[in-house]
Amino acid sequence: MTLNIADDYWRRFAGAKENRLAAKRRAEIITQTCGWGHVLDIGCGDGALVRELIEQGFVAEGIDSSEIAIEYARSHSRASFAREDISALSASAASVDIISISDVLENLDESEIGGALAELRRVTKNYLVAWITCEGRAQTRRPRAWWESRLLDAGFRIGLRAFNVPVGEICRGVSREILVMEKCPQPARFSRNSEAVGDLTTWPTKISGASLRRRHIAAQFIREGDRALDISCGTGWGAHILAANSLASEVIGIEADEQAIRYAENGFSPIKRLAFVCETSIQYLNRTPDMAVDFIFDTEGQSAQFEFLQECCRVLSPGGRIFVLTNGNQRATVGNFDWVRSGGFFIEHTFLGLDAPPSAEASEIESDVVPILLAKDPILGWGTKVQREVNPYVLEQKSPPLLHFNAQYENPWLIRNMVSIGIRSFNPKLLDILATRVIESNNGVNDIAAATCVRAYAFLEAGDRPLTEFAPILNEIDASLLDLNGKKADAAAYPRWQISLHYVKALIHLSIGERELASENLHACISLPYNDYSILLGTKVAGASFLLGMMRIAEGDIASARQAWQIGLDVGKAATSIRWEREFGQSAIPPDFVFRELTTVLDLATRCSTALLQCRDGTMSALSSLRSVVNKQWMYDKLHQRLLDREAEVEIVAADLQKQNADLAKEILRLDSLSKLKDEQISQLKVLLASIK
Repeated sequence: MTLNIADDYWRRFAGAKENRLAAKRRAEIITQTCGWGHVLDIGCGDGALVRELIEQGFVAEGIDSSEIAIEYARSHSRASFAREDISALSASAASVDIISISDVLENLDESEIGGALAELRRVTKNYLVAWITCEGRAQTRRPRAWWESRLLDAGFRIGLRAFNVPVGEICRGVSREILVMEKCPQPARFSRNSEAVGDLTTWPTKISGASLRRRHIAAQFIREGDRALDISCGTGWGAHILAANSLASEVIGIEADEQAIRYAENGFSPIKRLAFVCETSIQYLNRTPDMAVDFIFDTEGQSAQFEFLQECCRVLSPGGRIFVLTNGNQRATVGNFDWVRSGGFFIEHTFLGLDAPPSAEASEIESDVVPILLAKDPILGWGTKVQREVNPYVLEQKSPPLLHFNAQYENPWLIRNMVSIGIRSFNPKLLDILATRVIESNNGVNDIAAATCVRAYAFLEAGDRPLTEFAPILNEIDASLLDLNGKKADAAAYPRWQISLHYVKALIHLSIGERELASENLHACISLPYNDYSILLGTKVAGASFLLGMMRIAEGDIASARQAWQIGLDVGKAATSIRWEREFGQSAIPPDFVFRELTTVLDLATRCSTALLQCRDGTMSALSSLRSVVNKQWMYDKLHQRLLDREAEVEIVAADLQKQNADLAKEILRLDSLSKLKDEQISQLKVLLASIK
């Protein structure tokens, strides 16, 4: 883009709403792929992205070739903006954490691109995020794969979180590719040598995309605090992705090739939770203690060998997972439910359609590799205690009731595999099988209560059912409540499942119009001593209070409604005055779920408080305004605003597309007219030729 064209562009579009919306979206992409730090925005334009990043806590500065753009940016922010040429950046080497660059590279002459990329690599310490137009009026119009190859040759590799975001965007009707790259450490800089051939982060995603995507998918199934193994990790790129995209306490890459391990240590060692061991996979597993590992990535499908599968079963914790890549023959074995069960595993999920890299042609995505996720049977944890430190699931004898699973359950491993939302199995059929087996085992009052609760919520979430199907699940809940009362379950956990079972039972009764029975169970829920277990159990009590109040309002009983809401408000007050050590132990960083649950308690208490205010005069005059209270997520206003921004963005894109469609229609009419004219000319020529003959 020449200077005159750039100046003319920014005279027209500086400060436009589309720029602000694009800046919000791009800032989100940077945070998702690069984290926080010091950002240099090249091609900053009117400074919208720099301002957005600064508002989010970044250190950010911008440069652009347009004097008009820089003047506008300086007039709207005290951030640093400068007019510079990308071929000679003033920034010192490795002086910024992240470079973002938009609409710059493609507007250089192809002969200038090598020098520009060398400058980008010199200045950035870690990351490069590039928005590149591969079509239209760009001076260097090249496909995505070409740009990736140039960046890779310049000393970058595919970003470790590149698959967390879309591969492209549309702004003002122009499509841009998004390339997320990471600077290669100097010792491992890629130059197509034999040592680096196995590093797929140094190959274009047209070739490596399927393999990279599998690692990103696998990382989603590593739970917080898990100890993960990458079997036959090669040059370490896969273990690098697993560590960067999960909350694993440790990821260990196992590889027998010394040269590959040396490359891995040079290229990926900066992540503290990542380590590499030069050893065969079976050697490493043989010396690993029982239940010492939580996740295994099996690159070569070794799990299809029964002896290997049994060894994995030994070293995995109950509920631990194997993400195994299978070819046709291996898939026939690993995908066999009975064979897997005989080895102590369930099939949690089979993944299909993961082999399509961004912008790939159909011929490029054919692959015989299908990942299968296996889960070790959690029932194998009966009679064992959690001994290793897996935050937040390891539990010392001095732990608060909330975390004292070893004393409360016969099988403490069930909590993370069957109960805890977000980390339990995501397969509803597997959850139901597991819960049913726990109930049938008749082993552990709290274990059975937890399983009954899981089955009850699954029943509710399944949708419409005939009335005849409700009696069995309600009988299961009653039997579990009777057990909790009669067998004197662990005193600390007693209210945990009493309250939860009464709450879900109320929801089931209400779903079929049994209001009186629903009210009875909601009353039971809010009457039990929830704080004897944990303030986090207040989510059920405050939720029951709010729902009971809404039921009473519908019946015209405002006094009873206010009583119920007051209980919910009191739960919120209790949440703001808790003794932290008593509730959550001595840890400086509490388990991840604590603040999420506290937020829910306060959200529900806020609903109760608002409902009380709207009916404070004891009349029903403000009843209509209660509609704004139901299901209102008070803590997520910012997210709501982000959704509104996305809607506005979609409207702008839709308007762009409509304009393009209108222009296309005009062009079709023009071409149609030319075609008719051409047909007429051909007819005239034919007549002329006939007359000559």
